[in-house]
Amino acid sequence: MAANQWDIQEPGTRALLRDCEDTAAGCEPAKDSAQAALNALETALMPCPELADAVDRLRFDVLVNDMTDIMARCSNAVQGTRESVDAYAAGDREMADSARRAASIADAGQARLASGAGRWMVQ
Repeated sequence: MAANQWDIQEPGTRALLRDCEDTAAGCEPAKDSAQAALNALETALMPCPELADAVDRLRFDVLVNDMTDIMARCSNAVQGTRESVDAYAAGDREMADSARRAASIADAGQARLASGAGRWMVQ
């Protein structure tokens, strides 16, 4: 079985996540603007109820439901990815700390042996 070959570039990944958040945040005002335009269109189309109803369904089905769902999914994906990167970084720190502890224990053991401490003297 091959070992995992993960090499996540944490700074680049975090920068990409910030870009995704910024892009997603820009969708909210665009959604609001489109909704306001469709509200105005619906009002203008009041003399023709069939068209006004179609615009209302478009506004509700696409903007209120679909756009909101898409934005929530994007936000969830970014948050989940951020949590995964945080866990990856924590694992890297934990492995580095373990390696340092193991190295310091080995160094201390070598120094102890070199000094003669811990050896049994037979007379």
